[in-house]
Amino acid sequence: MGGGLYQVIMLGSVLVFLATLALYLRSGRASLFHPVTIYLAFHFVVFVFRPLLVFYRGYDLIYLGFDFQPTFTDKSVTLLGANLGLLVFVAACMHFGSAWPRLTTFPDRQLGAYVKPVALTCVLLGIPGLWSLYTVLGMTSLGTVDNQWQMDAATGITINTTSNGYLLDAQLMLATLTGMFAYVHRFRIWALLPFIIFVVLRAGTGGRGPFISATVFIVLLYLFHRRRRWLNATTVVLGGFMLTLFRLVGDYRSVGFQQLFANDSRVEGPRQTRFLESMDWANLEFYEFVVYAVPQRTKTYDYFASLLQLFTEPIPRVLWPDKPIGAPIKMFNLLDYGRPYGATLSLPGSGWYELGWAGIVILCAAFAWLYGRAYNRFMRAEQTPFAVMLYCAFMMSAVVAFRDGLIITVARQSLFYLAPVVVMEMLARAYGAGRRASSGAIPAPMPHRPAAEVPISASTPRERRRSMAARLDGL
Repeated sequence: MGGGLYQVIMLGSVLVFLATLALYLRSGRASLFHPVTIYLAFHFVVFVFRPLLVFYRGYDLIYLGFDFQPTFTDKSVTLLGANLGLLVFVAACMHFGSAWPRLTTFPDRQLGAYVKPVALTCVLLGIPGLWSLYTVLGMTSLGTVDNQWQMDAATGITINTTSNGYLLDAQLMLATLTGMFAYVHRFRIWALLPFIIFVVLRAGTGGRGPFISATVFIVLLYLFHRRRRWLNATTVVLGGFMLTLFRLVGDYRSVGFQQLFANDSRVEGPRQTRFLESMDWANLEFYEFVVYAVPQRTKTYDYFASLLQLFTEPIPRVLWPDKPIGAPIKMFNLLDYGRPYGATLSLPGSGWYELGWAGIVILCAAFAWLYGRAYNRFMRAEQTPFAVMLYCAFMMSAVVAFRDGLIITVARQSLFYLAPVVVMEMLARAYGAGRRASSGAIPAPMPHRPAAEVPISASTPRERRRSMAARLDGL
């Protein structure tokens, strides 16, 4: 299979994406709150736009680093699998997440009832979160992080060797806490300060996923607060700033904080990579490596054995020194066929790793079911402040979950992202705030629907209004 056919497949990928996007927008169910929107954005960057850059600008950094060179057949299979994953995910997620967008209007007293519970939650969970962030920031700035985390040479997986991973990951709760604080205080300027501080400090560790997820969380809450389905000028500016910070942190990692806290004169300058060439955007090459290796060289698939890690992952390594690294059962080792250190496979790439074409269908449909059901429940149930924060916090996990393609990623992140919201609701119910806040919500106007779906049996204007209200409550 030559380069000419691969170019045709790249063009076909563009057309498939545009057709899928058009159908999604025409459905009337499209909004930034729908999981399909996030997946479409992810797919466009990774499997539509970036393949054009890699092919026409000759990006080879990842190929050299991974020590492999895919054939045009491998590259074509990769794009075809990515498009299959797109169609399966969108179709299944639209099926399981078929509800019409509905953004409820809260009286001020309902949201205000959560001010004290949020403050108490920030105290209870913010202290361990700040300690965790301070610890990681200190290890990064002083250059001691490598003593805490070590890469296993046999598997290429980085493991925590000296302390409890739960304590070090507690900083993820700050992403939720800062967004909750801003939301209950109606996004006043001073209420955004904790979020800004968290973003700056988290950027200082060199890690970017949590502050990008925090940005998604606070943008969703802000749009819900303003009853908007799509980005406005404020959120576009915030998104542009975060993308710029994402690139800067990738180039410099923790250079600034190393110089600030450790006065380290050995700090190197930024890494020179071209636009979207670094590993942060290289799900395409990671997926190509999987196609290159599985099953052509491994002679087998993983057959979803990696799911067994869900049972071993929760046990801290300090309590189980001999805990298996990664999945307890491995059908093969990708390091036998190259150097894919730090690879994140993406959702369709993970599906291919597990069971080829069938694996793509199964895994993409499973993720679509999970996120689609969550969306439907949120849109059709009573939208209390608790429900709003819980759903938006869960949607934070989608950003990294689609990139990793691993159920374990959803489970690990959801534990820390959802915990503050659950604790807040428990405190609110203890003070009676949760019950007060769950009554009196006013549904916002719904988008126009087909006439056949509007009840017409009522004979008087008042009866018609009641019939319509009952219909809307059932959504």
